[in-house]
Amino acid sequence: MSEAKLVVRKKWRISPIWFLPFTALLMALWLGYESYMNHGVEVLIHFDSGSGITVKKTRVIYKGIEIGKVTDVQIDKNNIHKVIVTVLLDKRTKPYLRESTAFWLVKPSISLGGISGLDTLVSGNYIAVKPGTTGAPKFTFMALDNPPIDETGSGLFIHLISRDKGSFVEHTPVYYK
Repeated sequence: MSEAKLVVRKKWRISPIWFLPFTALLMALWLGYESYMNHGVEVLIHFDSGSGITVKKTRVIYKGIEIGKVTDVQIDKNNIHKVIVTVLLDKRTKPYLRESTAFWLVKPSISLGGISGLDTLVSGNYIAVKPGTTGAPKFTFMALDNPPIDETGSGLFIHLISRDKGSFVEHTPVYYK
């Protein structure tokens, strides 16, 4: 009699248990990709003072629409008298971040010129922006002390020159009749 040999061949198969980690890996890769594609633009703004600026609270606003938020405030290592504010802006703002872009802090003020920034009494101080249209792309800015003059708006711009200052301050209204 001849002896029969039993040959056992193991069929290679992926265990169904591996379906769960593989699915989790695909989901993690997809979420990472989405996060990377939707991540905003980080901008550094140098201010004279950090007064009124709060991390994760102070907003960046353009024409009444929130386009970013402050993510960090730190003292400038090169100039101890200034602070650097890190802002995360919406990714759609990137084309408007140019050399001519301007940022300034809006806070309430009362002067002979009138009352400004009343909306900040309720919502808190915010950083306003004037998008740039000229110059090279830029991501580090020096904040302005006052809002820039809107030279594109309608109206007449007149420089008044006087020997003494009197009771006039910047932005004092001028009336006729």
